[in-house]
Amino acid sequence: MTPLSSKNLLPHWCTHWRNHSLKWEITIALIVKISLLWLLWQFFFSAPQAKHMHLPEPQVSQHLLSGTPLPSPQPASTPK
Repeated sequence: MTPLSSKNLLPHWCTHWRNHSLKWEITIALIVKISLLWLLWQFFFSAPQAKHMHLPEPQVSQHLLSGTPLPSPQPASTPK
C-alpha cells in the first residue's frame, strides 16, 4: 500500500487552485479594487448635486485661467 498524502485527498479543483494561488489572489484583488472604485464613483461622481445649475463655459474658463480666488459669500441678513 502506498501512504496517503494530503494532496491525494483533495479534490482536483482544489489542487489546481493551490498550484495557481498567486494568479487567483491577484485576480480577486483586482476584482475587489475595481468594484470599490466603481462604488465610489457611483456614490460621489455619477450625478451632479444640482442638475438645474448651469454656469456659462466662458465665465468658468476665465475664472480658472485668471487664478483669482472666488469671492467670499455674503452672510444672509436676518430681520431684527
